Amino acid sequence: MNKAILVGIDDDSIRDFDKALVECERLLEADNLELKAVIIQKSRKMDPNTALRSGKLEELKEMAKDDVDVIVFLNNLNEGILNKLMAQIDCPIIDRTALILDIFSSRARSKEAMIQIEMARLKYNMSNRILDSGDNGHSRGGAFMNRGAGESKSDIIIRNTQKRIAELNKELKKMDKAKHEKDNHRNKSMLKKVALVGYTNAGKSSFMNALLKLNSKPKEVLSKDMLFATLDASVRNISYKNYEFLLFDTVGFVSDLPHELIEAFKSTLSYAKEADLLLNILDASSDCEHEAEVTRSTLLKIGASDIPIIDIYNKIDLVDVRDDSRLEISTYTHEGLEKVLDTVIETIYKKEDTKECLIPYSNISLISEYKNKTDISIIEHREDGVMIKISGLNEYLDAFRAYEVH
Repeated sequence: MNKAILVGIDDDSIRDFDKALVECERLLEADNLELKAVIIQKSRKMDPNTALRSGKLEELKEMAKDDVDVIVFLNNLNEGILNKLMAQIDCPIIDRTALILDIFSSRARSKEAMIQIEMARLKYNMSNRILDSGDNGHSRGGAFMNRGAGESKSDIIIRNTQKRIAELNKELKKMDKAKHEKDNHRNKSMLKKVALVGYTNAGKSSFMNALLKLNSKPKEVLSKDMLFATLDASVRNISYKNYEFLLFDTVGFVSDLPHELIEAFKSTLSYAKEADLLLNILDASSDCEHEAEVTRSTLLKIGASDIPIIDIYNKIDLVDVRDDSRLEISTYTHEGLEKVLDTVIETIYKKEDTKECLIPYSNISLISEYKNKTDISIIEHREDGVMIKISGLNEYLDAFRAYEVH
């Protein structure tokens, strides 16, 4: 396992510095890096030349000599500072954004995710003027393993990078077109859409898998106890009490998610924007307030802050104190899942009207078509058709108005 030194400069530019530092330690773990030491410098502002003052810089130099593979700065570093640091320290140096890019590179599985990561890395390199002509974004550890070699500001590299970004954009547009065609097919089903959002590793994928088990559906999604375990959106059909809805799992959030990644994953994050309801999965055993703040901040950035949202507190099997005023669940014991489903159904399928209808046998398929979108009960079978009682949204009841019995 590669070893890392984490450096943080507490200069008031990072809100809640201590929490950000702990979060970055978890990011190191997610990137399979062993934390060897932490160096913290309190300062009113970052040194414009080497980020650290001379004393802390000398301390870092000494530590870096002892079996260290990478130095990670919690703070974002511009090109000038990074170059001056690397000129003095014989060790790869990255900042938090580059670390997250490296994690995403290692997690990407689908072609779409790989393209999005490559675009994010190229844009990050462009914005920092750190361009490595040998790194196309697919190499493992590209954030620091290739850093320092071949850096250039030349117009040729810039032009080639812009050309590559344009090519990747073109590929993504083709994929978006195919995705929209699939989404249009889903829209024709008239099923409501529910999207899982929340802090990374709060248990979104585990929640989806727990619901799938409740539905006796074996096709689970990847779920691991690590930050950013999954990058690709997953969708599953959930059935409950004669209702159905589509459940989308999305990429997890983290505080100050790099702009390049928000831009790159707009297609995946669009499921949150297009949902009828968002379920914010929170880790009840950790800092829920911080996680909720991170989620709402990210939703605001992607334009999904006006979608109805329900907070769900997961991992209650790990806490001693319960709160009956909250929706609390355990994806491990499955406690509270049915209560959440009841709340979801009540929210997305509000019963706005109830009618009694006589459906001719020639149109009996209408009952099957709407049985998972409305609440239908059969009153009696008659010679001329089936007498039913139907409750649901007016948009669904419109198909039954011609058969209404007054």
